[in-house]
Amino acid sequence: MTTPTFPAPPPNPDDAEEESFAPAERGTGALDAFAAGHVAAADVARLSDLDRRAAARFQTEWFVLPEPVRERIVREMGELAEDRVELNFGRALRVALADASPVVRQLAVAALWEDERDDLPDLLRGVLATDRSQ
Repeated sequence: MTTPTFPAPPPNPDDAEEESFAPAERGTGALDAFAAGHVAAADVARLSDLDRRAAARFQTEWFVLPEPVRERIVREMGELAEDRVELNFGRALRVALADASPVVRQLAVAALWEDERDDLPDLLRGVLATDRSQ
């Protein structure tokens, strides 16, 4: 039996809260905060690893959020993805690729820099071919 050299770090309360969500519920609690105009990193982190059901709900509610809130959310997703490699916002960012705001779309493209899913090149080619903004 080996003896650990370093003591185990104390549990992070933010991680415990985040892990308590069932996959279908992930991200949906944050939508209420976003609708109220509150964009906190902890709520944005809940948008990581959305399952299809949660992504569908996110998509229906995304487009009714005010544009400045959508911009802050996508900007925060990009920053969190750089700081915490375990976060994957691929499904949420794909929704943002279809946003009416060119700023939101541009931020979504930038935030997808590490996404390696097979569908991304075709999605980005579609954006390049059809997007009216520079």
